[in-house]
Amino acid sequence: MNKSSYEPEAGKSFAEKIDALKKDLDTIEAHHQDFFGPRGDRLADHYIFDDDITKRGFRFQQDSDLPDAIKEECLRAYEKAFGGKD
Repeated sequence: MNKSSYEPEAGKSFAEKIDALKKDLDTIEAHHQDFFGPRGDRLADHYIFDDDITKRGFRFQQDSDLPDAIKEECLRAYEKAFGGKD
């Protein structure tokens, strides 16, 4: 469940895309407080955002125990922000 983007989407700066992704991820975390609240962790503890000059990508920590449904929501948020090109 990892996604990579190689080409920037026309019309939006990288900073705008990051801001949009963070906003969506915050919304996902807030929507799943039943999962995160009792545990005391954050959604950000479960993923890695790679930002490299040639490749950017979104992936989950190897030891992440996020339910698949939450992972799918995160991947959709990434695809929405960055176009989801593999």
